[in-house]
Amino acid sequence: MDLSDYFIRKTQAECPQGCICGQPSNWKTEELKLNCLREVEIRQFRGSDHELVFSKRLFTWATGLKRIAVAFNDSVAESTTKELCKMLRTFSRPEICMDFYVYQNKVKVLYASED
Repeated sequence: MDLSDYFIRKTQAECPQGCICGQPSNWKTEELKLNCLREVEIRQFRGSDHELVFSKRLFTWATGLKRIAVAFNDSVAESTTKELCKMLRTFSRPEICMDFYVYQNKVKVLYASED
């Protein structure tokens, strides 16, 4: 499932009148079962409120999750990347392998925080 276009649109502009965001946000409290989901790749992550809420819920819903890869949008500052990595790790469980990626000269590379 590629939600990057949706979240990019959400973070770049105000929602138009009648947008689905204005409707009841059942997905934030809905209890989904994604117990067969093993791997997730999130691309162009910016750390918007919508992305963070969805990510937190994803860790709750995907009880069989083994690996998650997060590639940050190249507009995200280093300091923000560091904080977002810490925050996403707090949502995770110890058995989940988490890899973070940033773009350097338009090439995706594994992110290694100095901490």
